[in-house]
Amino acid sequence: MKNKTGFSLIEIMVAIAIIAVMAAVVVPNFQRQRASQQRAMFFDRLNALTQLGLQQAIKTGNVHRISFFFTNRRVELFVATNKLDDEGKPGFERARGYQLTSTVTWPETMVIRNFFIEGFDEMKRSMTEFTQETWFYIMPEGITQSVIINVSDASDRKNERKKEIGLVLNPFSGTFKEYDTFQTP
Repeated sequence: MKNKTGFSLIEIMVAIAIIAVMAAVVVPNFQRQRASQQRAMFFDRLNALTQLGLQQAIKTGNVHRISFFFTNRRVELFVATNKLDDEGKPGFERARGYQLTSTVTWPETMVIRNFFIEGFDEMKRSMTEFTQETWFYIMPEGITQSVIINVSDASDRKNERKKEIGLVLNPFSGTFKEYDTFQTP
């Protein structure tokens, strides 16, 4: 008899079964990590945008505004202009010319549930119409308005529930702190 090298059908089936079990355990963990990485990247970029607005407000002496556009999940930095709008209020234009981007987007799986500015929930401003945009101001003195944003993330489920996250803006440092539960004013 000759010595045969190679694998038998049973050995191959056992190896495939082991790989399948490992994949069933590892793939969901990668998906959870990916969701938390996307969320962390958005929070980091939001903090960088707020910090940029804070630094520029102090440097230029102009009021800056961080605007959230809910229909296309976009956050943008605006700067006050010398022009007045139709209502006689100071106008704002998109911030340009900075080394950092002045626009940030958030993942589709994240939904903003509450957006408290100075204790008032801007998401419930009008019960009859959808809030398409809201914003908070950054003053030239280096402080921001009091802001709390509650977000649910469908991509990171725990016990079949969407992950709930509360973001609280420190008005003096201009950075958001992340909490594992919704926050209230």
